[in-house]
Amino acid sequence: AFTGIGWISGVRAGMTEMWGGRVQRNAVMSKVWDLITFAGLGVAFALTMAITALGNSGLTRAVLGWVGLDEASWAPVLVRLVSFAVSILATWGLFTFVMARLPLVRLPFRNTLKAGLITAVAFEIVKAIGGLYLESVLSSPAGVAFGPILGVMVFAYLASRIVLYAAAWCATDP
Repeated sequence: AFTGIGWISGVRAGMTEMWGGRVQRNAVMSKVWDLITFAGLGVAFALTMAITALGNSGLTRAVLGWVGLDEASWAPVLVRLVSFAVSILATWGLFTFVMARLPLVRLPFRNTLKAGLITAVAFEIVKAIGGLYLESVLSSPAGVAFGPILGVMVFAYLASRIVLYAAAWCATDP
C-alpha cells in the first residue's frame, strides 16, 4: 500500500507539474486520498485486464459451445476482436479520467480524450506483451518464483511512463 501511495503521489505530482501547477495539500489527507485513488485505480485496472483475459480464455470457447457457434471458424476471432475493442473502450475511459482528474489542476475531459485513447492503445499493447511474457516465464521453477514479481514491477514502470508521456503530449497539444 505504501508503494502504491508513493506511486500515485509521484504520478500526480509529475502530471500536476506538466500542467504548470503546484498545489500545497494537507500531508495526511493527501496520503488518504492517494490511497483511495490507488485502490480505485487498482480495481479499474483489474477490470480492464479481466475484460482482455476473458476474450482470450477458454471460457469464450465454452460460451461459444453453449450457443452452438463452437464450429464456426469466424466466431473466436470475432469474440477476440470485440473483447479487444471493449477493453480499449474501458481503458480509454479510465485513462481519460486519470488524465483529467489525477493532476491537482482540473482539466476538461475534452482536452484529454486523444491522450486517453493513445494511452489506452499503448496500455493494451503492453498488456498483450505482458501476457506473452508470463506464458514464457511460468514454465520454469525460477520463473514461477520471480517472474510474476518482475513482471508486475516492469508493468508498473511502463504504465507510469505511458501515462506521463501521454500527459506531457496532452499538455503540449494545442
